[in-house]
Amino acid sequence: MFHQQPRLRFGLSRLTTNSLVRACDRIEFAIHVAAVLLIIAAIPIGLAAGSAVHAGMASSRRAELASRTQVTAALLAPPSMSTGAATARWTSPGPDHPVITGAITVPSDRLNSATTPIWVDRTTGFATTAPTSASTVWARTINTGIASLAIMFGAIAALWGFTTAGFARYRSRRWDAEWRHCSALEPSAFIAWTPATQLGKE
Repeated sequence: MFHQQPRLRFGLSRLTTNSLVRACDRIEFAIHVAAVLLIIAAIPIGLAAGSAVHAGMASSRRAELASRTQVTAALLAPPSMSTGAATARWTSPGPDHPVITGAITVPSDRLNSATTPIWVDRTTGFATTAPTSASTVWARTINTGIASLAIMFGAIAALWGFTTAGFARYRSRRWDAEWRHCSALEPSAFIAWTPATQLGKE
């Protein structure tokens, strides 16, 4: 009787020496496995990148908090309603606590006030920017982790898509070549292996 070849099983059996499995099938399967492993490995790498950014920014924030302090500045003139620019006077936290007059930027919620809190350098007493907020540290940490994962996932997906499409084109060309070869054969060339002849012999 004519025996039908067993159906190919998918999975690790595709890497065996089954004669029906072509070399390109084994290579493609290995690439798929590698892509999955790379995706799994990308997760801790993304987390590590986010952790590194958080550690660096948290350290900078602690240094900023240690070198800056907040004081109350008295406005000497109404601030600009469009830019918040104003001239103010405040007492320096430095040695001898000198009084300093300088230009500052008034927050929008303090434009109608006579005073406003400002950040100054602990040593010089000059106005400076506010320390990096904790929310900014966490936002950049999360964004870095997500961006790292997105880049790695995108690269893996592009590689997977490129190789899959390449193997599909290769198989298509092989099929076309085999069909052209079969079309060129005489009908008698198929008699030796057709199911009908096999059944007739048994």
